[in-house]
Amino acid sequence: MRLQGLGLVALAACTTGGAARPVPAPEPAPRVEPEVTPEPAAPPTPPATPRDPPRVLTDPGSGITVAWAGAATAAVVTQGNLVVLEPDGEHMGAIGWRDGEPRWRIELPVRAGARLHGLDDRVVVHDFDRALVVEGARGRVLGQHPAPIDGRPPYSHTMEHRRDACAWVGPCGIQAFDCDNGAPRGQYFESTEIRLSIDSDDPSEHDTQCSPEPSLLGRHLDTIAIIANVPRTDETGRPAGSMPSLIGLDATTGERQWAQPMPADEPSAGMTDDGACWVLDADAPQLHLHECDTGQLRWTRPLGVGRLEAHAMGELMVVARHHGGRWRLSAYSTATGNVAWGLRLPRRQIPLLADAPIRHAHATGNRRIYALIDPARGAITGRVLAGRDEEIWRDPAGGFVLIGRDLREVDDEGRLTRQLPFTALRAHTVTAGHILTHDGEAIEVFDREQLRERARIEGRLSIEPAPLAPDRLLLHRRGEDAVALVLGLEAPGRSGRR
Repeated sequence: MRLQGLGLVALAACTTGGAARPVPAPEPAPRVEPEVTPEPAAPPTPPATPRDPPRVLTDPGSGITVAWAGAATAAVVTQGNLVVLEPDGEHMGAIGWRDGEPRWRIELPVRAGARLHGLDDRVVVHDFDRALVVEGARGRVLGQHPAPIDGRPPYSHTMEHRRDACAWVGPCGIQAFDCDNGAPRGQYFESTEIRLSIDSDDPSEHDTQCSPEPSLLGRHLDTIAIIANVPRTDETGRPAGSMPSLIGLDATTGERQWAQPMPADEPSAGMTDDGACWVLDADAPQLHLHECDTGQLRWTRPLGVGRLEAHAMGELMVVARHHGGRWRLSAYSTATGNVAWGLRLPRRQIPLLADAPIRHAHATGNRRIYALIDPARGAITGRVLAGRDEEIWRDPAGGFVLIGRDLREVDDEGRLTRQLPFTALRAHTVTAGHILTHDGEAIEVFDREQLRERARIEGRLSIEPAPLAPDRLLLHRRGEDAVALVLGLEAPGRSGRR
């Protein structure tokens, strides 16, 4: 299908900061008359034009707009702003992602390949071996500190922000830092490296694995909890290897307050709302809860054999166990460990908990039956059947969307509410009002109401999982012709023709 009556938008360079830089007033003259007025500063130089500007083709009445577009090697969303690094490697700027208006622009020389991370109302710039924290609203640099080197995998690091705690986390190490200014908190914890090699002179055929894989659990009171390796010593004080451990760090100094040995090299762990650090030992199998501020054991529960998963949900720990071709679920009070409820599903039914990932959501080829579970009551509230050719998404408006040969919408109890034929490529993104497909070269936008193609974006852009708004999406293309684009997704009109 081709769009009718398309309008072509060729994206030229957009200035990320149209406001003049403040210029200090000159020294006052001996005489106050005549009064001297400072000359206005010249506007900042706009960023370079992308080498290959994307094209946005829209159907009349589509509601699809370009809120902002411009050259950007990196882009991230803060509260109300899109912050970008410009291709010159010398400037950072902010644009209102709703109105496209410039907010601020500063000089900030960084290396090529520097990465941006959103952190509430701040932006963290990871520039190889340093971290800069920039205020998202005004562009003030709040701190500049050393950071773990962001190299090639497995020595790359990304920023994680969980439960008011921040850390640089890589496959082989973790470093906590102050969320406000980026200052390191405590030591860098290295994992044990295992180099895997084969009989080949090609370095690309060699690999490195690390144990354990570090993780940040979060902060409770004045303690940051992480999973990392702890060096051990023998009775003479000499190094004696290391041990995967659950560790509590002082949130102010980063000093290690306590460490509990982990039951396995690759445990599943997390933090509850009431300040417990949980660890799932799949080998024993057991579930352990420790006090995050002291490391003391709160309670432990033995579990049955099988494939295990654990989820912290409010005041409950929900454990899903797959054994003998069926799923069994048990919920325990986080405070006491007492059993709150238990549930056994029929064979070949897959549990689906609120806010938990959907298992096999995009694994077409097999028929799947999802049992919708209310974790508070331990009851099945409905079922959703996904056909062999259907993928399943959570609907931002509530319920689920299944897409195959047809588009089917079901409510949060699995009841079918709407079904329409859908002949496009596999969906990539589902919003409250639109569906986007992506074939690598172009992105197509369909409205949810009539499944009409409303826009096509050409230019090899990717759809970023940035938390903008239901009617905004961030598109980005990396490389020498890097560009960022904020796409507006308003409710479409009915004037276009199919």
